[in-house]
Amino acid sequence: MEQVAKAFFVSKEYLSKVFKQEYGCTVTDHILHLRMEKARKWLSDESIPIKAVAEMAGYEDVTYFYRVFKKHFGISPGEMRKKQV
Repeated sequence: MEQVAKAFFVSKEYLSKVFKQEYGCTVTDHILHLRMEKARKWLSDESIPIKAVAEMAGYEDVTYFYRVFKKHFGISPGEMRKKQV
């Protein structure tokens, strides 16, 4: 965030404020949403283990990935995979 702010010659606080006004969510929430959407897409490929999906989405701890995924979508990655088949 700090590097992006420097590139535009603004503070990271200002950049965060403008981002939230423009998109209605924080930068962190937006990044989380993008990561979860990618994970959901990768789960549709059954040849990719859920552990690998978690790592590809940037989560080293698979248990934490499960918690974040379930909080975001309301179902576990395994349940999502079953629904998509």
